Amino acid sequence: MATENEENEERKEKLQDEKDTNLLNKGLKQGAKGVKNVFKLILSKIVAAIGVPTLIYGIVIAVIVGAIISAFSAVIYLFGSSNISADASSKVMQDEEQVSIAKDESEGYYFKINKDILEKYMEELFYSDQNGFFDNVKIPDGKEDEEVEENDNEDEEENDDKEVYDDEARKKVLQDLQNWFKLEDFKEFFIRMMRAEIASSYPRLGDFEGKDGTEDGQGNKKDKDGDYVAQGIVDIKRTKMNIDGTVGEEIFLDYLPYEEFSSLVSANDISALDYFSFDENSGLLYYATYKQTTTSKNGVQQSNEYVLQENSVSYTALTSMCSMPYNFLFSLIQTSNNPYYVMAVIDLLLEKSEVILMIQDQLNVSTYTEKTAHAQKTETQRLTSQGSVKNNKIITYSWKYGNVQTSYLFPVVNTTETAVSSTYTNTASVYVKKAKTWCVEFEQGANANNTQNLGEEVSHTYTDAELAGLSYRLVSSNRGAVPSATKGSSFTITERYLSNEALTMSTKQDLENFGWNINLITEKNIVYKWFLGLWKNDTGEYYLGCEFDLNGKEVKYPIPQQEHKKEIVIHNIAEPSGETINDLVDLLSLHENTQMHEQLLKYYWNIYTGKEIYDIDISEVLDLFDTDTFTSLEGGTSSGRTNTRKFTRRKIMVCTKRCRLE
Repeated sequence: MATENEENEERKEKLQDEKDTNLLNKGLKQGAKGVKNVFKLILSKIVAAIGVPTLIYGIVIAVIVGAIISAFSAVIYLFGSSNISADASSKVMQDEEQVSIAKDESEGYYFKINKDILEKYMEELFYSDQNGFFDNVKIPDGKEDEEVEENDNEDEEENDDKEVYDDEARKKVLQDLQNWFKLEDFKEFFIRMMRAEIASSYPRLGDFEGKDGTEDGQGNKKDKDGDYVAQGIVDIKRTKMNIDGTVGEEIFLDYLPYEEFSSLVSANDISALDYFSFDENSGLLYYATYKQTTTSKNGVQQSNEYVLQENSVSYTALTSMCSMPYNFLFSLIQTSNNPYYVMAVIDLLLEKSEVILMIQDQLNVSTYTEKTAHAQKTETQRLTSQGSVKNNKIITYSWKYGNVQTSYLFPVVNTTETAVSSTYTNTASVYVKKAKTWCVEFEQGANANNTQNLGEEVSHTYTDAELAGLSYRLVSSNRGAVPSATKGSSFTITERYLSNEALTMSTKQDLENFGWNINLITEKNIVYKWFLGLWKNDTGEYYLGCEFDLNGKEVKYPIPQQEHKKEIVIHNIAEPSGETINDLVDLLSLHENTQMHEQLLKYYWNIYTGKEIYDIDISEVLDLFDTDTFTSLEGGTSSGRTNTRKFTRRKIMVCTKRCRLE
């Protein structure tokens, strides 16, 4: 006869099997419906526990938590408490090697995703289990009381045994977790979702896409270390302007880590103009501009000063044009129950999107022209012969000196000098030149806008008193040529002096601005054919290149290389009546970073059905994609950089072993 413990164990296993079968049969869609409030509460707890992390490591943990909790929300019923995820996430967060920026020597920088990132999370769940978190299992269909009773009857010695992390226990727990999370199947999807989040949030760092021959089933590539490679899809370009205001070349800017970029700027290395940097925490993009001042005299250059400046702009608004955050992707998984469909959505981002962020140089030229001259002082003295002296019948005449007469002349034209000081101030307009993404399409251009302000020449006059106060040097005199006096003769001594000081005769300042008018060349449109093309099908097969036909014609798919026959997505996403997609809309409304997607999906559904089911103003949807020229933070150039890499985590509030999510 079975013992009481054996009966309990048998009953417990039966309940577990019953629950598992129920959840798996219902699929992820029903799981999403049943745990919507739980899901929302879990996210709020995780946010409160973690605080405000650095952006790039925030992506890692959010993807991990979102992937395991959101994508497979049915598992929440099994584990019952958000503390498992909070505990695991806090430990992964502390490992700053999960996602980093690395460099391939030949093809530049890239995002490096630790190959063991998912296994790392599974390990954390194992240790959470060993600490008793998994004892709190919440079973649906009103069977929680029985489970609590079983937990209450647990022997304390069994709890003590859980502290022994022996290999057999570890392997069993990890195997169970792998079975639930389908680790081997899900890892490729998991990595690709991370790549999509990174791709839509950051610029392209280089040309390295991964080592050939390392692709998995979802196109994820690895580097030489076996870690996964990710790149942003946003290209940073720059249109340079020559010093005479003519348009220079358009180039792709290369990424440099901030420390290296800042060193080039500090050293006034002109090559800094060919690079950009960014802070993944604050969302600031850094680029260089310059200020050049030259002086010349009579056409000969006297000096040339060249100073680089560091500038920063926020590019986070750009991501709205290609944004594909993990919350969006996991909401699609929850409602579609088809990870292959979600991979096809990611294809729209990784394979079809093109975004160019342009740094458009402008030049302000200030030319200061100064004409100078020397003053001339002329002294004249009239000499006349007087009295004679007879000596041995020789008559000698002498000169009588009159008063010295002084006159001044300014300017002395033939001594005029011209000094020119030119200041070239380089600034830039930063804007999205082209965006062709899975949800929006437009292109902007820039037209030259040259303005000139010619200053009026201002002349200066000086009084005789001012001129008399100058110091002079003798430049000519006929004093040494005074002849011997003869009766009735006269002679004038003329001596000319030139001032040592150069005086300003006239000044003039000319201003010239070589700027640009940013204009919308093509109309901004919401792109819907690609996305809806993944809904409009009758087979559940998803291939790159399909498009939705607004007229209701059958969508033709190219011949696939590999068929993935799944349930028809729209049958899962739509309500049973087929009228709404409220579950998906509700999930998207939960997160700040998917509220734009909520409006977008409502608009898509209206197009798909041909009915105004949701009240959506297309102009308001278009306004979600801000195409205005970016402006620098705090009014312009930044003189320094705030270190935002360090952050503090708030203490995680852990429930007791018996706490439950209601």
